[in-house]
Amino acid sequence: MFGKPSETFFHASLNRLALPSGQVLMIGDDIEVDIDGAKAAGLKDALVRTGKFRPADLDGSVKPFAVLDSVANLSGWWESL
Repeated sequence: MFGKPSETFFHASLNRLALPSGQVLMIGDDIEVDIDGAKAAGLKDALVRTGKFRPADLDGSVKPFAVLDSVANLSGWWESL
């Protein structure tokens, strides 16, 4: 498989960007496809509470690095690190 959440997909993206996984933040609204896939490839991740997000996503085994109400909150969150 060559699409999210395939590690191959994320590694191909990293190669295209010429960046190591530790310098990339994957932002997504799907806990399994986006967040779990990013974790499997060694990326940091942020789950946004929009789109596919459901509150029950936070009760599962996949724990996001960060949870944001929207991508609009990204810069404020980033600056607070």
